[in-house]
Amino acid sequence: MDNKYDVIIIGAGISGLVCGCYLAKLGKRVLILEQHSQVGGYCGSFRRGGFLFDIGVHYLGGLKRNGRLNRLLNDLNIGDEISFVRFDPSDTIIIPNHKVSFYSDFNKTIEELRKSFPRYKDKILEFYNLMSDKNFYSVYVKFKKKTFKNVLDAFFDNVEIKTIFSAVLGNVGLPPSKTPAVTALVLFQDFIFNSGYYPRGGMQLFPDTLLKAFLRFGGEINLKTKVNRINVGKSGKISGVSIEGAKHISSNTVVSCCDVKETVMDFLMGKKISCGMVKKVAKLKPSISSYALYLGVKEGCVKALKNHGTIWYMPTYDIEGIYNNIFEEKICKREKYFVAVFPSFHDAMLAPAGSASVELFIGAPFISEKFWNSNRKIMEENLIGRTKELIPDLSSNIVIKEDATPFTFYRYTANSKGALYGAASMSRQISRSYMPQRTNVANLYLAGHWTTSSGLGQGGVAGCIYSGQNVAKLVMKND
Repeated sequence: MDNKYDVIIIGAGISGLVCGCYLAKLGKRVLILEQHSQVGGYCGSFRRGGFLFDIGVHYLGGLKRNGRLNRLLNDLNIGDEISFVRFDPSDTIIIPNHKVSFYSDFNKTIEELRKSFPRYKDKILEFYNLMSDKNFYSVYVKFKKKTFKNVLDAFFDNVEIKTIFSAVLGNVGLPPSKTPAVTALVLFQDFIFNSGYYPRGGMQLFPDTLLKAFLRFGGEINLKTKVNRINVGKSGKISGVSIEGAKHISSNTVVSCCDVKETVMDFLMGKKISCGMVKKVAKLKPSISSYALYLGVKEGCVKALKNHGTIWYMPTYDIEGIYNNIFEEKICKREKYFVAVFPSFHDAMLAPAGSASVELFIGAPFISEKFWNSNRKIMEENLIGRTKELIPDLSSNIVIKEDATPFTFYRYTANSKGALYGAASMSRQISRSYMPQRTNVANLYLAGHWTTSSGLGQGGVAGCIYSGQNVAKLVMKND
């Protein structure tokens, strides 16, 4: 690591890696600084006792011909370095009295929905046509001021079918009444209608492949390196960053791909940035976090399941209540819902022979480190108990287990309150002007799921890819 670079990127999540790849490919001398020991952020994996578990991201979307992920792989010439398996159905929703799956074939999904809800067969087709409309702009104009609840209410008067379509909002972390219709539209087009892609070798393979490309393009990275300060010269322009040990690294451009609160309040100490942005950052509402349980089990207890895509087990119709409680930082132990994923069924090499990996997630508020230290064992037992109707013998077949609380996710990523999706995608927090990628400090840019570059809400991995691409364009355009 030298003392002078064209661009310094803080954070080696997906947006930071993507931004770094494009800038390095275009000839910039780029340094990425990452506090953790590996790249990828939530799109990463870890090993325990012969099992490979994925931290948070459980599948990817956007691999169709014009999909964002597909375009990225082509731009960086890394498509041949990752082999994807597509599991189908990608998602199965289980609610009282109904079980519906989302398949890669629209017609198959629509037919399954119509069998469950024959009275709504025409409305189901209309809804699907709307959510998959390729003329995105016309749909955006029509629904930009509406919530997803408004859209569902316009099509259906049945709480069961509305629950099925609302269950997957766990990928946003908001109830239908707080989820902008355009955010739900992006979610369905990127993650429901074109999803289920899993990299052979585990989710960590995706960011690792981006890192290899970045290094081939001439980029440099330092892991386990904590940034303490973004330095601004007397002229008001970026002069570089300070890392642990008070070492200064010079650069005329900095891209911060981490928590915007950390960027503004810690790295800049609330100074040099506009008062308006400081106020917005202070009021910024993070998305929800999660309690996760990573289990290595004997394969027999889960092999009998008909499919091993993502299972949304929702034995309630109160989706509003579930996500409102989490968003308002309440723990409701009466709720029995959970999300289950099964990585080793997409790649048998992720678990020892005769074993399987199972990952269980529930949305959870941060509350405090003390709360989770006192309650994590209770939450573990509660979550395993919730699975009895889906996997009756799970508890007696566990070989190894590891959990993660919202505080774990905070410690791992430094995201405020362990937020899974950066800023919450509420209507007031998604406009492009709310948290733009270009700041009022010359040559300081923001990227990642805390920015509002798309104006459509936080779009998971696809949104982070777009954010990284867009900020690279801004840097080059500024030059």
